Amino acid sequence: MRGLKSQFMAIVIGAAIGATPQLARAQCEDQLVLASDGSSGDFFGECVAIDGEWMVIGATGDELPGEGINTNRGAAYVFRKIDGKWFEHQKLIPRITFDDQQFGDSVAINGDSIAIGARSATEFAYVFRLQGEAWIEEARLEPIGGTLGGFGESVNISDDVLVVGAPLDSDIAFWSGAVHVFEFTNGVWEPRIKLLASDGHANARFGTSVDLNQETGQLFVGAPRQDVMPGSSGAVYVFQRSLRDSAFKQSAKVKPQDAPTITFGTSVACDGHRLLVGAPDDDMFAPVNSNGAAFIFELKNDNWIQTRRLYPNDPGSNDEFGFSVAIDGETIIVGAHQDGGIPDEPNEVEDHGSAYLFHLLDGEWTQATKLAGSTVFDIPFANFGRSVAISGDDAIAGAYRGAVKGVTQPGRVFVYDARPPVAADLTADQLVNGADLAQLLAQWGECTTPPSIPCNPNPCSADLNMDGVINGLDLASLLSAWTGQ
Repeated sequence: MRGLKSQFMAIVIGAAIGATPQLARAQCEDQLVLASDGSSGDFFGECVAIDGEWMVIGATGDELPGEGINTNRGAAYVFRKIDGKWFEHQKLIPRITFDDQQFGDSVAINGDSIAIGARSATEFAYVFRLQGEAWIEEARLEPIGGTLGGFGESVNISDDVLVVGAPLDSDIAFWSGAVHVFEFTNGVWEPRIKLLASDGHANARFGTSVDLNQETGQLFVGAPRQDVMPGSSGAVYVFQRSLRDSAFKQSAKVKPQDAPTITFGTSVACDGHRLLVGAPDDDMFAPVNSNGAAFIFELKNDNWIQTRRLYPNDPGSNDEFGFSVAIDGETIIVGAHQDGGIPDEPNEVEDHGSAYLFHLLDGEWTQATKLAGSTVFDIPFANFGRSVAISGDDAIAGAYRGAVKGVTQPGRVFVYDARPPVAADLTADQLVNGADLAQLLAQWGECTTPPSIPCNPNPCSADLNMDGVINGLDLASLLSAWTGQ
């Protein structure tokens, strides 16, 4: 726990940004995921995706065995969840590889299909399909029209549609951007259309982020440099898929409705009738620069209406909260890959990064916890939270780099329990029972929390009312939660 002054400041900040202050220690991972052949500079975790029992992780700096360093051919790793734990299932490499291909620059998964982008030297997008127990390369796709422009920087896939972002495409103007749409027809992925923004302009970077919503038949495309003005930039374009001919046509342009922001659309995610958009350079807390924000929209009467602007409870300069976002139902995860550390750490570490979980509780989006990685919180430039994803009870965050004494570290991915916290659950098993009571009794008496070190045991976890002493008041709270289950 923080000192009284820090707790008071957290409450003040929480009130100012409309969020519930988070005073508990950072939540640590349930599992650390590593590549079986991970090595320095592989950038494992630069992008992540998850769907049910399958997880896909990009590693753009991976090299083939026997190669020299910095060939950056890239790879993607598939993990499978078995009996509650994630195990490496398969390493994906294209049939034909190239130096500086950076295969794995973007990944997406839907059911038995995986999409992977390789936007550097070659600019291809790949589809792998699950056949039996193996993921097999099904297609290698090129930009429609053959024009290069960052094709593969973003990908998303549904049952019969693949979308590939090319934010450096210059059809309209220099780096105005584009999105390429492919359809799965008669067992083959066919080019369908190349989409452009209706009002695109130079450096808009339309296609930086993409997401498909199968429920509404909509495609969302982020353009974080669209409509640049002092203190404002970015938009998300909505394309509706026609039931008649399956064509995508622009139906809306979404922007913040409460106040201007910067780089809105850097990340985008949608689930059902909710849309989540990241703006990592948002400067609401000036002179704190690029603290970042995430925006929630809901579909009402065929219009996307902003319902919330999310911030962390500990905004900091250049955190870039919102660089990555993901949503599943009533749970949101937001990455802040340049965050300097857990508040009140003895030695905050530059850009080790963080991520935040939010839950919709009683109609309000509430910050549940700040996520920490046990092996990266003290590694500078680990960029934990560069990538995030969520599916069901599992939230994941990637930390794709970092260095210790000048040696670049292998990337890593952290898996968290995404379920809402249960009051008085001291053992983090989603239950309040005798184990929690035993922990409370073991901590009985006055309690002074030392400086918080992520993932170390908290000797004051049973101080439920945070008054510095564990006594009958805390016992009453625990028993009330126990009997109220």
